[in-house]
Amino acid sequence: MKKYFSVLFILIYIFSFSISVYGDQSLYNQGIKMYEKNNYLQSIDFFTEYVTKNKDYYLSYYYLGLNYLKLEQNKLAFKSFKKANNLKPEKYKILLNLGRSSYYLQKYELAEKYLMEADSCKNKDEQVYNIIGLLKLNNGDITQAINNFKKAADINKKNYYVLNNLGYSHLKLGNYQDARKYLQKAVNMQPQVPYIYNNLGIVSENMGLFKEAAKYFKKALRIDPNYNKAQKNYKRIKNKL
Repeated sequence: MKKYFSVLFILIYIFSFSISVYGDQSLYNQGIKMYEKNNYLQSIDFFTEYVTKNKDYYLSYYYLGLNYLKLEQNKLAFKSFKKANNLKPEKYKILLNLGRSSYYLQKYELAEKYLMEADSCKNKDEQVYNIIGLLKLNNGDITQAINNFKKAADINKKNYYVLNNLGYSHLKLGNYQDARKYLQKAVNMQPQVPYIYNNLGIVSENMGLFKEAAKYFKKALRIDPNYNKAQKNYKRIKNKL
């Protein structure tokens, strides 16, 4: 009889343990599912509950950071990526997003530190050079910004955001032909992004092509009627016409 109860106890223990593990894994999977569906608040709820039971799994903190970035809660994003990095140092995507969140928090020296660490990792993608480019652009070093955006474009020629940044950098230097070339490539890849049309409008205006500029500003406003910069630019160009 005692043997029967001891075996029963072991079976109940194993069963309850397996349910607990499955429940935790379900929280993690639901968190990823909600993130992929852009339900960031729900994803945060699942991952927050998951980390209360599994404090040492770095990917849960990484996904929390991604969710917070999407919601522009950059302090919480940085804190989550920092925790992930403490648990799993030298991971490229964690370092990249530490650099990204630091950049958004305007902690530029810290951003550069993490981005340089990310740059030294293997299997990096174009994002590290894109963010370094933004950092250089912010510091007024446009030539270095362009060099980094070009590195990013060499890795991924289909990243419209990188091409837009290249175009914008050339615009800042007054290289309007180069700016127009990159911005046109960007808008051909992604024709529903208003700020690319706005940048094309500014380039056209600087080249004296006022009708073309008005056309681009108007396209930006068709996509986003509340786009303040395009509203101001369109009003200004109409006065020139």
